Amino acid sequence: MIKQNLIGFMFHIILLIGGYNMDLFKFTDDDKPNLINGFPILNYDSIMWIERYSSPGEFTLTAKLSSGLQNFLPLGSIISHSKTYEACIVENHEIQEDSNSDPVIKITGRSLDSYLENRIVGLNIAENSPTLPYTQYELQIDKLDNQIAIMINDHINLDPYVYASSENISTIEETRVIKRQTVAQAVLDLLGLDNLGIRVVRKNPYGAITSFSSVNTRLHIHKGVDHSNDVIFSWNLGELENASYLFSLKPLKNAALVQSTYLEVVAYEDNTIDPYDIRYMIVDASDIDSSYTELPDITTEVPLIINNMITRGFEALSTQKTIDISSVNISKTTSYKYRQDYDIGDIVSISGNYGITEKRRVVEFVEIEDENGEVGYPTLAKIEGD
Repeated sequence: MIKQNLIGFMFHIILLIGGYNMDLFKFTDDDKPNLINGFPILNYDSIMWIERYSSPGEFTLTAKLSSGLQNFLPLGSIISHSKTYEACIVENHEIQEDSNSDPVIKITGRSLDSYLENRIVGLNIAENSPTLPYTQYELQIDKLDNQIAIMINDHINLDPYVYASSENISTIEETRVIKRQTVAQAVLDLLGLDNLGIRVVRKNPYGAITSFSSVNTRLHIHKGVDHSNDVIFSWNLGELENASYLFSLKPLKNAALVQSTYLEVVAYEDNTIDPYDIRYMIVDASDIDSSYTELPDITTEVPLIINNMITRGFEALSTQKTIDISSVNISKTTSYKYRQDYDIGDIVSISGNYGITEKRRVVEFVEIEDENGEVGYPTLAKIEGD
């Protein structure tokens, strides 16, 4: 499976999000993985909470060792805070000692979807019916976001507490054979094919998010909401403190050499490209025909394989990123608020100088709370084809 070509700059935007105290809490040990009852987390010095669009979010909490948080938040604890429906697992305790001061403990972890790193694609087949040779894990033709949810549910084994869901919105549909790898890596690769994201929405029994579940926590495959017409960070309105611009075709490929186990084809973005302007990439499609033990039948099977290979090549070409506005800082006085006007995965607009207005996807949001108060900043990534 080809990895998405992440060409492009990210945009770090600092915003004051107001208020103090995220109201951190941990879920009770006997409540896992139901995720309803919890206790407040107190006596910490700082917390950094990061939510991401397609890869696991994370947190870093620091406190004095004497705070007792090492015992209060043992490894494997699940925590959240009052402003989010995300949830994270405590993975590490790090203690820093200094002879002149109280030792400091740093507690870190990642969002619940990191659990997928502990599952192997096809393990469900091996457990149920060991075979020689082993059976490939196959996803029947369906929309890509539905396939990802199906694959997760086949492997997480947390039903009925945690369940993957999707929105049936992907424009990509094909049968897929997924090679043995972590479910996390397979999910990340598939998300990249259609600019999809995955987020954790913990169980909300009071119906606070009516589109989600009062029964279980969701690992939800989504594409965000397009707010590009109503969330516009504008240079003319003084919302951009500074910006840099870059116009370049250097990283952009317009043809793909697609290689499977037995075959090779070339996919062109445009068949009329001047030969001098052709810029190739290599795309791995070995999974498409890896189940064959010899060259497939040239009359019946090869045409179907070639068709899937060309589709794979076009998918790879479509995921590329070009660059116009290469960096920008947003004024702290902007009126747009995270989780109120936009959220992770949503599309917003940057209206820069030189008549440039571009869409950006919110791929990350960082919240920091310490003795100076609470601030937050999103990371926006350039998008194409949405």
